[in-house]
Amino acid sequence: MTHFEVIVQPRPGVRDPQADAISAAMHDSGYDGCSAQSVGRFLLLSVDEADSEQAAAKARAVCEGMLVNPLLETYVLRSAAKPAASAVYREGQP
Repeated sequence: MTHFEVIVQPRPGVRDPQADAISAAMHDSGYDGCSAQSVGRFLLLSVDEADSEQAAAKARAVCEGMLVNPLLETYVLRSAAKPAASAVYREGQP
């Protein structure tokens, strides 16, 4: 099993309404001088391939085939260690 981190972000120059909304909310909440530059997605992806090159090729295919809209988004794919159990911990949950 090979693990990857995938970061998907809007392409430079593409309007980012989520970042605009977060920036406005921060300003309205008194956090002057703070702004969200980009809002995207972060995924931990596991690929069941013994060969690391084949795993990376499959991960790229998943990104380009279904996770990323190439007209509006870019992505970064990088190898990752096996996610720890704490990687899915959310504050306030047991």
